[in-house]
Amino acid sequence: MLDIMSRRDRIDLKNRQMAKYRNKILLLVVALVMVWMPAMAGCQCQSSADDLPLREGPPLPLPPPPQEEYVPDQIIVKFKAGTSSEAEAQLNEAMGTSVIYTSPYAGFKVLQIPEGKTVAEMVEAYSKQSIVEYAEPNYIYHGT
Repeated sequence: MLDIMSRRDRIDLKNRQMAKYRNKILLLVVALVMVWMPAMAGCQCQSSADDLPLREGPPLPLPPPPQEEYVPDQIIVKFKAGTSSEAEAQLNEAMGTSVIYTSPYAGFKVLQIPEGKTVAEMVEAYSKQSIVEYAEPNYIYHGT
């Protein structure tokens, strides 16, 4: 008996055989990549410091340190936890300062200092008070 396959059956058989080979080739490629990638990750592609040329001559001058900038008539003060608002107000009145901002999150206050007083004097005066956690200039920060 002759086994006669239809054209469609022969094409289907051929496609299944090609799919087997395609799967084997794909598996081989994946295996090669898995072996090759760790080998490439371990290679030393960067030069070490010993390979870099040395600069000869006198050392380069350091850039000048950045000057601290701050608002000239303001300081930032944080009072210790548990300090009453009356005690804060009394101290501010005695120092001649006024509150221009209170941080709702951190609780510090930005104070306007009186004319004739410097930021350094006021920071020192507030820092000496027992109810003050910290006092500092109102620094101006610049993004780089």
